[in-house]
Amino acid sequence: MPTNKYGATIFATSSIFWATSMCYGLNRAFAVTIDFDSQGLFGPSQFSEAGTAQTLDIETSDGNVTLNGGVILTSTTNLPANQTSIYGTASFGNSSLSNPLVISFQDSIDNFFLDILNGNTESIVYTVSDNLGNFASFELPPNLVSGQTQIGFPAAGSQVTVTSELGSSIAFDFLIDNISFNELLPNTLPDPIDEGTQSVPEPISILASLPILGIGALSRRRKCN
Repeated sequence: MPTNKYGATIFATSSIFWATSMCYGLNRAFAVTIDFDSQGLFGPSQFSEAGTAQTLDIETSDGNVTLNGGVILTSTTNLPANQTSIYGTASFGNSSLSNPLVISFQDSIDNFFLDILNGNTESIVYTVSDNLGNFASFELPPNLVSGQTQIGFPAAGSQVTVTSELGSSIAFDFLIDNISFNELLPNTLPDPIDEGTQSVPEPISILASLPILGIGALSRRRKCN
């Protein structure tokens, strides 16, 4: 079968273009921050007045974001660090609030950080993790000591959970705000006490195979002549 003499070159060039697109993306994601007030979300000041858990579906410039397991509170009682609207969870009575809080994204994200407010009277470890196995754990000071703390990690999945790691005798009680993703992690984030990242193939491994593809195409062309 006749082969266009430029076939191999076109094939190799298109392969490089495809691989580069896969590695770096043609459509860069938009940086997003969700602060709840901007979405017009307001609630009571106490968990006990909030009723059942609220599923929030928030439209952003980079797709919809869904939150589960918590409830919107505003000017939260005994939490002077943040008097805006925040999304929180706690264990009390027959509450339907859950631990962890789950944040789902329309597409996979790059990086993730947020403010966490520890509602307990002692230091608690909080873990943020995505659905690809990446995670980071931070120990946060008690409520009324340091207020809110910004934590984050290099997330890469389409879902992030925020978990309060407590003993059986301690109630979970925490709130989140200013959820940010698809932007560089701030250099002010505290160091995690534990972290892990799932290994992924290096992009160079894809690019390194392209010359072989081009040579193979040229070889097949010689055999056809």
